[in-house]
Amino acid sequence: MDLLQRKFGGSSLYAEQLQSIGSLAHSYTVSKEYFMAIAVGVIETQTFPAVLAAADAMVKAGNVTISVQDRSESGRQFVVVRGLVAEVKRAIEAGLVAANACPNLAEVTTHVIIPNPTDNIDAILPIGFTPASEPFRV
Repeated sequence: MDLLQRKFGGSSLYAEQLQSIGSLAHSYTVSKEYFMAIAVGVIETQTFPAVLAAADAMVKAGNVTISVQDRSESGRQFVVVRGLVAEVKRAIEAGLVAANACPNLAEVTTHVIIPNPTDNIDAILPIGFTPASEPFRV
């Protein structure tokens, strides 16, 4: 019985799957990304100062990466963060408080957390990591 089989209770099928993942990744060790869901969180606000405050609070509150900041077609501002599910939840909560604390018309219009977006959503919607965000990726 090899190390993977012993670690995972003797399940040879699971051990074989882990080994095949490792071989697909060009013999790199299996990283935690294979086992932990990378979530996406989005906050949309009325103004840029509110989205700036939200983004600042989010990266300070949780171990997340800002992957996109842009303006929607309606003119509202939005910011997208990526990270582990618990970190994104904590970051979104802090971002909501910060954005809503901004004066005048700076208010959150909507927000969402997707715990484990599918590859299709990652490929089509503007939520993926960009070249600018890649150095800060968690």
